[in-house]
Amino acid sequence: MRSAEQLSRLRWRSRRGLLENDIFLSRFLNNPALSLSDDDLDALAFLLDLSDPDLLPLLSGSRTVSTQVCPDPQLHEAITQLLIRIRKIGSETHPQTVT
Repeated sequence: MRSAEQLSRLRWRSRRGLLENDIFLSRFLNNPALSLSDDDLDALAFLLDLSDPDLLPLLSGSRTVSTQVCPDPQLHEAITQLLIRIRKIGSETHPQTVT
C-alpha cells in the first residue's frame, strides 16, 4: 500500500472542474469502506491525468478505456475494475434530509 501522503495527493487531484466528475470521485474516495491496492492507485492516477471531457464518459460508463489509450494489459485491467467500483459507489443515491 502506498503512503497516506500519496493517497492524499490523489484525493486533491480528484477535485475536478466538471461537477459530475467531482461527484463520482468524491463519493468514491470518501467511502468509509474504501481500500485501494497499488494497482488501484496506479489506475486512479491514470484516470486523473485525463481531461474532464475524456473522464466523464469513463466514469458514467458510456465509454470504456481502449487498449490504444492504455496498452499495458495489467493497468488496463486495473482501470476497468476501478471504474466498476467508482460507478457503483458514485451512482448510489444518498438520502436527502427532509425539512
